[in-house]
Amino acid sequence: MEATVKREILLGLVVDRSSSLKPVKRNVDEAVAQFMSAAKPADQAFLVTFADDAQLRVAMTTDRNRILNALSKTKVTLGTRFYDALIDSLQYLSGNRQRREALIVFSDGADHYSSHSFRQMLNVAMIYRCPSYIVGYVGDDATTWREAGRREIRNQFEQLVNATGGKAFLPVDQKEYSSIARQIRERLRYEYRFGIYNSGRATDVSNIQIRIRGDDSHRFSIRRSRLDAPGLDLN
Repeated sequence: MEATVKREILLGLVVDRSSSLKPVKRNVDEAVAQFMSAAKPADQAFLVTFADDAQLRVAMTTDRNRILNALSKTKVTLGTRFYDALIDSLQYLSGNRQRREALIVFSDGADHYSSHSFRQMLNVAMIYRCPSYIVGYVGDDATTWREAGRREIRNQFEQLVNATGGKAFLPVDQKEYSSIARQIRERLRYEYRFGIYNSGRATDVSNIQIRIRGDDSHRFSIRRSRLDAPGLDLN
């Protein structure tokens, strides 16, 4: 058995620049700035913005000012290809999987005109297994005018983060941004990965158990790999 910790982090920042986010654009920019402030010098990030299409504004870099300057110059426009933007970002990230990586998505979750469905986007996210974190807002979109629409979007957020091991945040105050950034960074920085090498038959896993013990003051969470065999007991 072995355990590894990846200390350098690669963040994919996916920022909604559709017109429905115009009322909270300043809040979104402040949230991104907080994430950049929480980054360590060795951490890398790239910036994708989306509205009627998704555009890679800044390729992977350790220069936080490049990210913030590019974001400040990107205007809001019509259209919201939310699902397409996530798929494009995951595909870009998949070619650079050398660090602990995650997508951080800033959006109201409304989608219009994507060439992919939510189910297709979710399937792609499950294939890449990249932790996806959502910082959600209630924008000025017809979908979010109704409680049923907001509930549907929240449900989609939960499906995405549960499938990838991420988490959804719905901040109501700017004071929460720095705390959210720290939470995500800590989750990424201190995740352990375990591998088991079994000399027996590949299907002979019914008696395999993993037990983790730690100081009572520390919290542990366990996420099963999609390659786990039936019967594997994680405690």
